[in-house]
Amino acid sequence: MNKDDINKLFQKLDPGDDKKIEIYNKILDKKINSTENNGITRAEKYEFKSKRLRLVIAFSLVFILSITAFAVSNYYQDFSNRIIDWSISEDATQINISDADNGYKVTAESLFGDSKAVYVMFSIEREDRKEIKIREKDGKTSWGINTSKEYIGDSEDEDISGSKRYYALNPIDENLEKVYFLIRYSTDLHDIEGNTLIGQNLHIEISGLNIGLFGREINGQWTLDIPLEYKDLGQIYEINEEFEYEGGIAKLEKIYYSPLDIRIYFTSEDGSLKDTSLKDFNEEHYIDIKLKDGTYIPRTGGSAGGDNLGTHYYNSLYTIEYGEIELEDIGYIVIGNLEIPIDLK
Repeated sequence: MNKDDINKLFQKLDPGDDKKIEIYNKILDKKINSTENNGITRAEKYEFKSKRLRLVIAFSLVFILSITAFAVSNYYQDFSNRIIDWSISEDATQINISDADNGYKVTAESLFGDSKAVYVMFSIEREDRKEIKIREKDGKTSWGINTSKEYIGDSEDEDISGSKRYYALNPIDENLEKVYFLIRYSTDLHDIEGNTLIGQNLHIEISGLNIGLFGREINGQWTLDIPLEYKDLGQIYEINEEFEYEGGIAKLEKIYYSPLDIRIYFTSEDGSLKDTSLKDFNEEHYIDIKLKDGTYIPRTGGSAGGDNLGTHYYNSLYTIEYGEIELEDIGYIVIGNLEIPIDLK
C-alpha cells in the first residue's frame, strides 16, 4: 500500500491534516516487529518457511495473551461506528453471552462473518452501572484486555483458528456505561477444503481488563463459551481461468467473497506456484485485488499459504478497516504483471 492508495482512502474519510500524519506513520510502517504503547506490547509478525524447503507459507497475526488497542481520530471513529452498525444489522447474530467478576461484566454481544472468519463483538460494563473512566491523552483513548486462553474447537489441542486480531472501538456517544471491542478469528492457518468456523465453539478466558483511568489492571476471571452459529455471508465464485506463469500454466480457480473478507485460490498441475508466496511477501501488489476504478483494495491485514509442490496457493485479504467491498466494484485479480479481469455477479 502506497501513499496514493492512502490518499484515495483519505478522500473518503476526510481526516484532519494532523491526523493524516499519524495514519501515514501507522500504515506505512512495514517492519515486522512489535509496537509498544504505554508499556504494553502488541506484537504482530509474519512467519514463513524457507524457500529451499518449499514448505507451506502462512502469514498471520501472532496470537498474544496481552493486548492494548488504541482508538484514535476521525478515521477510527468512522470505523467504530461502522462496526457497531454491523454488529446490530440483520447480517449479525445477537448472542448476549456474559460473565461477571470483580464488579465488571464482559458480554459477547453478537457475531458476524463467514465460514472462514468470524467477528465477535464484546462489551465491558460495570455491574453498578457507573460510567467507565477511559484513559485519554492527546485525543487518544486506550484500553485493553488480557486473555489467558483462547481456542476454537473441542479443546485447546485441537484449535482450528489461525490468526486473531483485536480492535478497541471508540465510544459512539457520551455514554460510557459500556465500552466495546471486536475480535476477528479466522482459519487462515487451516484453510482446507470443508473446514468451517460455523458450528464450532469459541472458548475465551480473560484474566484482566486494562480500562481504568490510570491504566490499572482490573484482575478477575471471565470465561465465555460461545457457539459460533451465525449467518454465512461468504460465497464461492468459480473462475477457472488459466494463464501462463513461471514457465508453466496456473489457474485462477475460485474466489471466496464475503463483504469483509476476500480469498483468492490458485492451482497449477505443473507446480509453477512454488515461489509465489515469497514473491507476494516481498513485492507490493504482486497478488492483489484491483477495483474497476483502477485502485487497489488497501491491505490492512491478510494471510497466504500454499503446498510444498507448488500446486495450490491461496491469498486472503480482510477489509474491515477499509469498509465493505461491493461485489460489482471488483475488476481484476493481479498476479505479478498480469491482470486477470473478472466479473463477479
